[in-house]
Amino acid sequence: MVTREQIAALFERETIAEVVPSREAFEKRLLNGDPMHVYFGIDPTADKIHLGHVQNLLFLEDLRSLGVKVTVLFGSFTGMVGDPSERDGVRSELSEKQVRENMRTWKRQISPILNLSWRSGARIDHNARWYRKMSLTTFLSLLREVTAQQLLERDMFQKRLEDGKPLHAHELIYPILQGYDSVMLEADGELCGTDQTFNALVGRTFARRFADREKVVIAMNLLQADGVLMSKSSGTGVFVDIESGGADRMFGAVMAVPDAFVIPIYKACTRVSMQDIASLADRSGSAMRDTKMQLAQEIVSLFWGKGVAAAASDRYTQQFQKGEVPDDVPSITDTGGSTLLDVVAEHGAVSRSDARRKIAQGAVSVDGKKVTDVSYVIASGDRVLKVGRHLFHLS
Repeated sequence: MVTREQIAALFERETIAEVVPSREAFEKRLLNGDPMHVYFGIDPTADKIHLGHVQNLLFLEDLRSLGVKVTVLFGSFTGMVGDPSERDGVRSELSEKQVRENMRTWKRQISPILNLSWRSGARIDHNARWYRKMSLTTFLSLLREVTAQQLLERDMFQKRLEDGKPLHAHELIYPILQGYDSVMLEADGELCGTDQTFNALVGRTFARRFADREKVVIAMNLLQADGVLMSKSSGTGVFVDIESGGADRMFGAVMAVPDAFVIPIYKACTRVSMQDIASLADRSGSAMRDTKMQLAQEIVSLFWGKGVAAAASDRYTQQFQKGEVPDDVPSITDTGGSTLLDVVAEHGAVSRSDARRKIAQGAVSVDGKKVTDVSYVIASGDRVLKVGRHLFHLS
């Protein structure tokens, strides 16, 4: 039996932006033990999921642990159409082959977060399963349920029109396709980001009209800080890389996020208690570095376990804090007597002005010591140059 305390735990992490029709209606269904099926859809526009998806997958696992049937829906068909959400231009077209390749390792990326064992009540589905068989008659029946005015009211479409940018017909029908997923899945709820709320509400209309179901929409806050989003399409953020060396790459990626991301990631992508997270607020300097190290271990542990996470932490410390560099990093020769500006401009920046900026911002160090003087002369005994996250042997 689900308790009020368990439901309160779903909301305390401040990741839920809105519940439609209401939080009370959602809680009532959980408390009554009514059978529920909730799904979360991801379009395969990239070959890796990121921490923004991890937030939603962890929430889906929380629901599963409360007895809710859950589905992760891969947009194997809608991924080829392209979701226009929050975009000021049309998405690049993906071929069926690209979509399949992007999904190649997705189940492996998701499995450490969501229990997919056959008795778990969780599964993966693909919407190409029904769209490849849909008749034109059925599709036209869906179009009759939504007006052009409703679609064009979306802010992103209005902005396109105001800016004189093209708005393609296939972009207008994307919410209709996503909405029909709810019908085919026989879903009682949909988990989505706030950028997908409109599409999910179309699905709510379709679920009522075609399946006589009152679908709940749970809109999650997008994982962001200082106006920067975790995004597949733009390549920003921390990605789930399960290939060889992925643990080290993920650890380093977490360490590289801006400080403003630390608390949002702790709340959304770990299950560290909110009391402990509150104690981490307002840290800076070395305290913030230590907090990031702890966070990186938490995130890596989700996918590889605590032992691998601890080893990744040790390697990071050796390579990036103690100046010990792997043998396979690039070497820069004949640097003795050169200025730091000259070396960084040639090897670690796109221009001299970019080199100046990086040095001034403290992104450059020599043998583990930060150097902000562009006229610093590299001595013959200097061994390691670090520019941002990139390392070089000096000789």
